[in-house]
Amino acid sequence: MATSPPDGAWPVAEPPPDRQPPTAARIVEVVVAGVLWVGLALGSLLVGALAPLTAMASDGCGGSSDDGALICRPEGSLLFFGGLALLWVLLLVAVLFSAFRIVRAATTGRPVWPWPFVGLGIALLGLVLMILDLAIITR
Repeated sequence: MATSPPDGAWPVAEPPPDRQPPTAARIVEVVVAGVLWVGLALGSLLVGALAPLTAMASDGCGGSSDDGALICRPEGSLLFFGGLALLWVLLLVAVLFSAFRIVRAATTGRPVWPWPFVGLGIALLGLVLMILDLAIITR
């Protein structure tokens, strides 16, 4: 049984309440989100490029103090490169997902500012997982 909305309940001429008109504040929001995204992309590139240098954690292999470390065993390198690959994948997902969501939010009139921070959260998750991986394989 279909009912019609009461008069004036859903005016056709007004946009939905979650959409924002293109005001100066909206333009600033989109520009700031773009700048934050560029920072996320550059930071992810830097972290991704420097992450392979953490392989130097295995420099002590063969010494008396690190003989029991997992990274000194053959399966340790597999765990190291698996953690490195996971970091790279999460950094890539963070950058691409936040870029897609920023563009999507900007074109639909929804808030843009949260998406660079969501990307940052995903990137930080990858970094924390890589640090935990290193902590496990080097003890």
